Amino acid sequence: MFSTCMTTMRDFESEWYLKWKSHLEFSDRIHRKFWEIAIVSETLESQGKLCRGMKGVGFGVGSESLAITFADRVERILATDLLPDGWQETHHGFFMLGQHPRIENRIVDMNWINGESGKGAVEAGEYDFSWSVCSMDHCGKVWWTKRFLLNQMNCLRHGGVGVHTAEYTINVGMPRDGTTVWLTRDDVVDVVQLLTWLGHDVAPIDWFIGDRFEDHGIDCFPYNGNCHIKTEAHGRWGTCICFCVRKNGAEKFWVPIDETEARAAIAKYHLSHSQA
Repeated sequence: MFSTCMTTMRDFESEWYLKWKSHLEFSDRIHRKFWEIAIVSETLESQGKLCRGMKGVGFGVGSESLAITFADRVERILATDLLPDGWQETHHGFFMLGQHPRIENRIVDMNWINGESGKGAVEAGEYDFSWSVCSMDHCGKVWWTKRFLLNQMNCLRHGGVGVHTAEYTINVGMPRDGTTVWLTRDDVVDVVQLLTWLGHDVAPIDWFIGDRFEDHGIDCFPYNGNCHIKTEAHGRWGTCICFCVRKNGAEKFWVPIDETEARAAIAKYHLSHSQA
């Protein structure tokens, strides 16, 4: 299983990246979005999830190509997103995903994937893998980002694998709520502990942020540099992190939206299961 890790130049020169670059026809540009797509794909393939008989669910997929790439290999894909009224016209790409014979598209709020918001729900315990590409950092708050990562594990079967990327920064002062939020080192340590307390197996964290010339460049707005590993935002820099988590067991635990209530409930769950 891959590490939980950040985007770095060394990956762009790896055999696994070059394989997916060729397969998915990426350009030669060093871009963290290509890295996200490739590492999600490679992790799932290396874990034996991209083969016939498997079912996967993608969150916040928009019109990204991964839904079709995976559907060509597996039994069934549920592609989800939260789209505005009139989405059939304004988000034609998402609508067209449903034309694939093995893809179902569904409106789902990532903050309420159990359907409590009145939007669509994702079935619990039905999927062999889940993925998202820099979608969970748009949930509205850092806590909601973590909560999504915790709650989406309920959609997986025992042994299922979740691979999700998000914005990451080593800087302080980045937004903690709003349209886009950035996870910090403390956030990563925190959510990994919470996942572990709920009984899941998290890939070890690799804190390496790069030591190559390309790792030290910062691509600034309008973000058209040839190297787009680290980018400027709010006067600071950010990159991407990829979380890899395996579902251990079949229990489901829906995390409350209130952070204080949620942490108390998770601690109680952990205590009761550690004493069992």
